[in-house]
This record gives sequence, C-alpha cells and structure tokens, in this order.
Amino acid sequence: MPRAVLGVLGALLVFLIWRLPLDVLETLSLHVIGEPPINGQSWMAGVEALGGPLAMRVLATLGTAILLPGVWCLLARPNTEVTPRRVARGEVGMFFGVVAGFGAANLYIGYGWWDPAAFLGMGPYFAHSMALLLGLGLAPHVACRVFRHDPPTLANRHDGLLGDLMPVLLIAFGYGLVSWVWHCCSFFAAKMVFFFVVIKGVQLWAVCTFFYGWGFRMLIEAWGRRWLAYLVTSVLFGFCYPWHTFGFAAAFTAFGLLLCVVTLKTGSYLTGWALLYFAYLFHAGLPWHGPAVTFYVVFPVTLLVLVLGVWRTVRRASCRT
Repeated sequence: MPRAVLGVLGALLVFLIWRLPLDVLETLSLHVIGEPPINGQSWMAGVEALGGPLAMRVLATLGTAILLPGVWCLLARPNTEVTPRRVARGEVGMFFGVVAGFGAANLYIGYGWWDPAAFLGMGPYFAHSMALLLGLGLAPHVACRVFRHDPPTLANRHDGLLGDLMPVLLIAFGYGLVSWVWHCCSFFAAKMVFFFVVIKGVQLWAVCTFFYGWGFRMLIEAWGRRWLAYLVTSVLFGFCYPWHTFGFAAAFTAFGLLLCVVTLKTGSYLTGWALLYFAYLFHAGLPWHGPAVTFYVVFPVTLLVLVLGVWRTVRRASCRT
C-alpha cells in the first residue's frame, strides 16, 4: 500500500511540476516565502540562475525520483515499540502550556530575529528567539525530572542512526531539487551560511526535541489514539516552527506528518532533525550558482545519486524487509 500511495503522490507531483505555468509557480512560491527570493531579486531571475525553466522542471522531476524511494525505505521499516506508561494530566498540561507560551512569543517576535543588513543577519529579537528555542529544547528534559521518568522516555535512540542516514540524505537531496520550483534561499553571503549551518540547526534541534523527542509519543501514550497524536503534533509543529506566512506553516504541518512516521519507525527524533537539517542545506546549497554549475555539476551529481544512491538504498531496505 505505501508503494502505491507514494507512486500516486509522485505522479501527481511530477504532473504539477510540468503542467503548472511559471506565473502560478511564482504565486505559490511567494505565498510560502512571503517575499521575493535571492536577496531581493525577482523570482524569474532565480529561474534563470537555475539554468532556465526547463532545467528547473527536469531537476525537480529527478528530485522526485530520488525523494520517493528514500521515503519508501523508511516506511518499509517496522515501527519501534512505544513502551506503555501512565501519563499524568500534569505532563499533558505542561506540554500544551509550553506550546501556548512558545507559540505566542514566537508569533510576537515574528521575523524580527532576522535582519539581512545586520551582522550575520542577527535582527533585534535574535537573542530573544535563541533563548526561546533553548527553553523549548530543554523542556522535555525538565519534564522527565518533574514527572520522574526512570529511565527518561524521550524518543532519542542512537543505535541504528547511521543505517537510517542514507534514506534521510536521499529525501533531503531530492527535496532540495524539488524545492527549485519554489526557491527562496541561497548561500549568497557568509551570513546565509551561518544562518543555515548554525541557526537552522538550533531551531530544528529545539522543535524536533520538543515535539518528536517528547510530545508525539507522550500523546500516543496519554490518549491511546495514534491518529489524533499525529494530527495534533504535526499541526502544532507547523505553526510553532519559526514561520512568517500561513503557507509556510501549512507546508511544515505536512513535514510534521512525515516526522511523526519517521519518529515511530526509528525511535528517535534525531532522524527527523537530520532529515530537515540536510533538506535545508540542499535547498539553499544546490541552486543559483549559475547555469554552468547547474548543467556541469548539479546534473551529473543528480544522475549519480539517482543511479547509485537510490539503487543501493532500495536494495538494502528490501533485504531488511
């Protein structure tokens, strides 16, 4: 069943990549980004920097062919066991209390933590945002002490992570190519490297630790209804992640559903963190280096990943199942 569903979703994505006019893709992109991409240049200037509309669509299609086998490899794994335990009402209350406080503060800060003209892009609320994220990431460890979890029941397994890294990298690389159709960010300056390598790492650590290291499995144990834990966790993740448009939050809600699956399959929020982290790096690092780099570097690397990476990963996953 997962193969069939993934096949339908892949076919639909490829259909949209090729059939949607450029002006529609631009409108959808700006509804997610909220502003023109590439340091203020136009969206079409970004398309030309990718090598033109045809190169953009072809690479997004190849990205789909790379991304979906990576997703299937993770879906093919059996779920890890969720150890039954009694969850106190106070723990559930603490979770939603932290969500409400973080969400309200994050909404107030908005995009004020970023200023392209400032040193390393640090805006007036940069320190506030980092402190807020640090508190969010540490909240699960506080909950373990307050409610005396022995041993701590966080989804933070470390064994088997290297084995999960290849499908994660495939998903991330494929997403980086597919995201060319709504491109927004690039390593156009040193401050952007700092932003993606350091700041994104902190942001993703905090939200993945809180929502998937603690909240998701805790809600499964508290409510006993897995579908409800999926829905609530993914929506809260999408709207609590530092966002700046409704479309951005909706997109991250969809990512949140995938992270729920990944967490149950691997027993660790670290896999989800790695998936999002590398997806951001490929999203920002692959495009906009000019047509020459697109045709003579990105295309050959993509074909190599498609032939060797996907084949080896699918073969290994088939052997395990």
